[in-house]
Formats: sequence, structure tokens, C-alpha cells
Amino acid sequence: MLRMPCGLSRWPRSPRSGSIRGFAGPGKGRSSSARPIPLTGGVSHFGQHSRWGAEMALAEANATGGCWGASLEIDFQDNRCNPAEAVKSVTQMLASKKYVAIHDGLCSSVVLAIMP
Repeated sequence: MLRMPCGLSRWPRSPRSGSIRGFAGPGKGRSSSARPIPLTGGVSHFGQHSRWGAEMALAEANATGGCWGASLEIDFQDNRCNPAEAVKSVTQMLASKKYVAIHDGLCSSVVLAIMP
């Protein structure tokens, strides 16, 4: 069973507003994250298996109500395990300002290139 922090029954609440401390929240609708992974190229099999695992986890999380009432989704983008492609992709993701998170971790060269 997938256990996500947003599935917990109790969080510390602000005494003034009653909102969850430290989380602005996606509100109703969708909460999108992005994942630049190798979907083509020499290590595409790792990227494809990572994608399948993430899609299974999303389906399970969304079947139980998502996260604070928002359905979760991940936008997968191909970086071919190429640092230059990853930087280009992540730059576009950041410019779009529609993602609450961007995560990757399959290729160390890509991770080093996109780290802040």
C-alpha cells in the first residue's frame, strides 16, 4: 500500500486560519509534478520501468482520494540521460510554473546538471 504524507489523518494546524502549517496546498483540482527521465536512448528501459512504477503509485493514490482532495499527476519528459537535454527540459518546466515538484534520479550526470 502506498503511504503518502498527504494521506495522514492529522497535520499540525495553524491556530489562526486552521490551514495546514507550511503547506499552501494545491486546493481542488490537480497537483502536477514533472519527471524528466530517459524514455529513449541506451538506458530507456530504466526510465520506462520508473515510469510504470510511478503510474502505478499515482493510480493507487488517486483511487483513495488523491492528496487533500486534489488528484495527482506526473508529466514525464524524455531527457535521454543527457545532461544538456535535462537542463533544457527542466528550464522549460520551471518557466511554466505549473508543477509543485520536479524530481529525477536515474542518471547521476543528469542529476548533477539540474541541481540548483
